[in-house]
Amino acid sequence: MRKIITAIALFLVSYAGFAQEDAVSDVKIDMNFNKSLFPMAEGNMYMSAEPVAFIMANMMAQTYEDAKAEMQAISEDKDLTDVKKGELKEKGKDILYQTALIKNDDGQDLVMEIYVVRVDKQNTIMVSGGYDLRAKETFKDEIKKAALSAKAVK
Repeated sequence: MRKIITAIALFLVSYAGFAQEDAVSDVKIDMNFNKSLFPMAEGNMYMSAEPVAFIMANMMAQTYEDAKAEMQAISEDKDLTDVKKGELKEKGKDILYQTALIKNDDGQDLVMEIYVVRVDKQNTIMVSGGYDLRAKETFKDEIKKAALSAKAVK
């Protein structure tokens, strides 16, 4: 459990400016992905302790354009390596994405991913997550699946 807490803490520190100021915390986000890979759940966060992995979703009171500017700033974080970013349009949705590697306390690489989905003119859904690089084959598609299917539930 300590490993997953460390992974989530590293992720949140790296992306703190992006996620904290605009999150709307009480909105339930429905997502379709293999939830059996993430046996622990708390609200819009799903976790696995071994191997370490998590998916987290937040409704953001932020325009798509503002999110794009903030993601550009995040990609310049010196603790991130192998940064890949871009935009896609899938299933009729505009989506920003960014993946990168970050080291945990033990010096092991963790894959970090962020997807930002346009909801309307003033809101986006941010689906973020991470997993141990050694478990890439197990988790590599799950965060993207979650983002593509993400929708706010009223």
